[in-house]
Amino acid sequence: MYKLSLLVSHLGLVASKMAKKKKQRTSLITEPPVEEPRPVSGSLASDVNNEIVENVKSPKEEDRVTENLETEHTSLVAESDFTDLPDENRVQIISKPPTFDLRQYDRLPCLFTSGELKLDTNDEFDLEYILSRVQKYSFDDPHRPSASLSSYLTHYHERNPQQLKERLNEEVKGFPAIFYIVETNNVDYIREWIKYGGDPNATHGPFHFPVLAFAILRGADTRLQATETIVTLLRLGASPRVIPEAYYEPFGRDLGPSGPKEDEFSNMEDPHRMWCTPEIRPLLGSKLTLTQRYRLWQARILKPASGREKALAFRKDADAIIGIRMTIIGQAVATWSLRKSFLTYLAMPNKKPLVLLFAGPRGHGKRELAKQLGHVLHSEPEYVDCSTVRRDDKLFGSSQADGAGSLLNYFLATKTGKRSIVFMDEFDKPDEAVCNTLLMAFYQGEYIDRRNGKKVDCSQTIWILSTSKFDQNMPSVGGHNTDDPDLELTTSTRHRRICRRLRQQCAESYGARLANSITEMIPFEAFDEAEQAVLVDKCIMDLETKLSEPVVTSSILERLVGNIRIKITEDATVCSSIAKNYYLPELAASSILHGVNETIARPLIGYYLEDGDEFSEDQPQSVFKVGVNDMGEVEVSSV
Repeated sequence: MYKLSLLVSHLGLVASKMAKKKKQRTSLITEPPVEEPRPVSGSLASDVNNEIVENVKSPKEEDRVTENLETEHTSLVAESDFTDLPDENRVQIISKPPTFDLRQYDRLPCLFTSGELKLDTNDEFDLEYILSRVQKYSFDDPHRPSASLSSYLTHYHERNPQQLKERLNEEVKGFPAIFYIVETNNVDYIREWIKYGGDPNATHGPFHFPVLAFAILRGADTRLQATETIVTLLRLGASPRVIPEAYYEPFGRDLGPSGPKEDEFSNMEDPHRMWCTPEIRPLLGSKLTLTQRYRLWQARILKPASGREKALAFRKDADAIIGIRMTIIGQAVATWSLRKSFLTYLAMPNKKPLVLLFAGPRGHGKRELAKQLGHVLHSEPEYVDCSTVRRDDKLFGSSQADGAGSLLNYFLATKTGKRSIVFMDEFDKPDEAVCNTLLMAFYQGEYIDRRNGKKVDCSQTIWILSTSKFDQNMPSVGGHNTDDPDLELTTSTRHRRICRRLRQQCAESYGARLANSITEMIPFEAFDEAEQAVLVDKCIMDLETKLSEPVVTSSILERLVGNIRIKITEDATVCSSIAKNYYLPELAASSILHGVNETIARPLIGYYLEDGDEFSEDQPQSVFKVGVNDMGEVEVSSV
């Protein structure tokens, strides 16, 4: 009887709602025609299979409908929708907590339309149109540049920046727009979208499913591509706190097939972690790689950029500088000091160029950080090997009479008055005459083109002097202490202490005038054990990406080893084992690469060659497993 009473009350509620729409109040119809239960529209309707039962016809059907009401996951009839009804028509619907269904994110709605992305200056911004173009571009050419998207967004930003920001964060077919952008795994698209106001912390549905989790769980064709997508989101402001800390603190451990233990989770009552249900947690643990966990940990401890820092970087078209601390492995002090000095340089420009000394052991990221700075400035650095420069004419060219310049002379002349980067490797090798030649460029922001005697404006050039001469001052310090109450102050203090010694030794080696012309000392340190393991993982991801490419037999550029997938079990243990056996501080990255080739690449290719009779462009995918055996040795096996 209780069930029947409950059902009748529920039907009265629905009927009253319908009556209100007709501006009439009528009594409940006792024998309405039978209708099939209909699915309810809305975001939650795609999460769980819900139905509202509207009518009953017979006692048997009444029992069936009442049973359905008790067994459904949840009811979508919200009491707030009926606050204007009489109290006697309000009922409490029997319900259970809704369940989170990941299947809805397997593939977002298709928005494809024909044609290219064209800008009509008279049209209003069409969000669905631009997302359809992005979807199609991603399908046709995953590595397509973002130039057309950038020009499109720039146009509407100039017209009304606030309106564009609001439009970029609207939903299309039930999903936030940025979900479609992240689905492409194209970091250029993601960077442009967020640059003009897209929210890297957007969520979907009543479970607040974050776009960061979407990127992690969907993955990409390769681990490297998936990692680049995740890191881009983190660099541009996505909060790592939507991912429970149990997954990445500490980051250098194996999570196992079931993920972290239940008692390791905390703050799960946070509304932004509703999506991370017990059913989802093992899957999340299986998806997160060592490098991804490292980047989550890194984003967790770094101080976010201020509003002024973001605004300055945007105005100077250097927004990527905000997240440059997450572009290389380790080197917390170096990336912190580069970010600070570069933002100061942007805020207070002058005729004197920015001169940086990258000091530290070989193979620890000096060249890579210069490359990342080039990405920030959309300018490829000009690399100069100073170990071959013994005289100043080798650096800038011979005299005006000869009319012979140099590669550096030509580069600066073509970049006169423009932003550019010169990376001078092995700067400790040239003699004093070469150093003195640079003083005019460093102090005055100009020099004389020896081909024609004209002045070249190099005030916007960023000079990076790289040396390993002072690497004894850069010991490994680790720094994986998440309990430090003020990590920023600790980093700043360490930077000042190291740089005092560096500037003194620089003056002794190069002379006081050259040392005084250096704007900032950027110290690089040796990798600690955890960072060595992450470096191994990076090398493995590069290998995976190379081996995953298709086999090519019909071209002069044939590729006979390909269509290979690598499955790594216990990635932290595998990477730590290789680092422990192969890392040499004096060789750093090259020694790690040698270890990956010895333990993984060569055995794997050997197994690959033993399997199959012939090479074919349509040959099935080969899968290899990399793990650690009972002896603690890295082992490759064919699956």
